[in-house]
Amino acid sequence: MSTVRGHNLTWRHRVIGGLIFAMFTAALVRLYQVQIVDHEKFVKEAAVTRQGAVNIPAPRGAVLDATGYPLATSIDTWDVYIDRVQWGHQPTVARDAATKLATFFGLNPDELFRLGLESRGGDVLVQRQLDYARGLQLQKADLYGIRLEPSQVRVYPEGDIAGQLLGYVGRDGKGLWGVEADFDHYLRGKEGLLSTERDALGRPIAFSARHERAAVGGGEVQLTIDRFIQAIAERALDDAMKKYNARSGQIIVMDPHTGAVLAMASRPSIRLGAVNLEDPNLAEMVRDRPITDLYEPGSVMKILTTAMAIDQGLVTPESTYLDSGSVEVSKYRIMNWDFSANGVTTVRTYLQKSLNTGSVWLGQKIGPD
Repeated sequence: MSTVRGHNLTWRHRVIGGLIFAMFTAALVRLYQVQIVDHEKFVKEAAVTRQGAVNIPAPRGAVLDATGYPLATSIDTWDVYIDRVQWGHQPTVARDAATKLATFFGLNPDELFRLGLESRGGDVLVQRQLDYARGLQLQKADLYGIRLEPSQVRVYPEGDIAGQLLGYVGRDGKGLWGVEADFDHYLRGKEGLLSTERDALGRPIAFSARHERAAVGGGEVQLTIDRFIQAIAERALDDAMKKYNARSGQIIVMDPHTGAVLAMASRPSIRLGAVNLEDPNLAEMVRDRPITDLYEPGSVMKILTTAMAIDQGLVTPESTYLDSGSVEVSKYRIMNWDFSANGVTTVRTYLQKSLNTGSVWLGQKIGPD
């Protein structure tokens, strides 16, 4: 006699079925979230790991003198890096690359190889601001794990003139003082971007899609400074400081018709071709004293007093007065700055020698009103 087992499900079957249904439901919900709800988010995250982006520096604008000649401009260079990930993945090939790279730069190949493998963090910088032509040669050699990124270096065709006025550009491409800092937003331009697909080791995938956003070059800034007058003013200032053993000095040359500043020299100054950002006296050397320092008008007012007297017809450039070396005004005795007594002196000579007695004489002629 055979026994027929019923098809009734026990509670265990129902529990297992419920768990399987819940797992499938959870999987479907997760798939919906990943593929529909958070699709854009995961596409961007995948792009970060799959695509490598390199910033393309924008050409920095030039600083020009009044005639349009560049006082500061930029030339293209390369920064050379070692890709530590690639070298660590294939050390045998990396050894050959280190030997060739060391020969190119005149370095020790063993130290260079060890540097590329033992360094922690990101890529290893080998050379900053490599000459553009030499960089093309290195790029053509196609050394394993060696990456060249475009960069720029600031050059000064007129040498070290107007160091405080022009300013300096730091490694981050930003102006640190002077015109380079004040007009940095205009000179800097806008960086470009080059994006390529890369494999798990960060190497570019051949024939993959490339997306490039061109860099926008910075604008030019033209000054009223004339490079020839600036050079003459700086030489004259250097000679005067040496002659009088002065600690500092300034010269400003202006166009009397427009007020344009044709030269602005100051000492001590900074040599743009040999800037040391670690120098403790840097702030003192880059201070543009004609702009930042307070200066009592003093003898500058003699020009205005003289012009007023001539304009009113009280004197001419050849009018004379007797300079005894001092003059009494109220209870005060005013003397010439050099304690000199020059006898009969013309208005022209008084201005040339900046005599205080002459200024008092003209002031008395003009009167308080």
